[in-house]
Amino acid sequence: WPSVFSGIAVIGNRVTPSHRDRLGRPAWYDLLFSCGTDQDCKLDLPDIGASVRYHPGDACFIAGNALQHEVKDWKGGDRLAYAHYHRFLVAERMGI
Repeated sequence: WPSVFSGIAVIGNRVTPSHRDRLGRPAWYDLLFSCGTDQDCKLDLPDIGASVRYHPGDACFIAGNALQHEVKDWKGGDRLAYAHYHRFLVAERMGI
């Protein structure tokens, strides 16, 4: 399907360790979308001391290159998430 993003990662039933997305740019936003059956999941943003609700149906945009982010754990059900992101080299190759 058409997308403004250059990549999509599917994350299933796994903890996402704290990281920054090094292949993007600080001003570019990534779209994170949760769609599993899990409960009580949180998206942690340690750089700004925030922890936000990340339940099925929730979506958020973050500057993944600039902000450290992680999902430590969840309760019950299956965790399924999509991470839509941009890669600098793809944009450069396309002349964007």
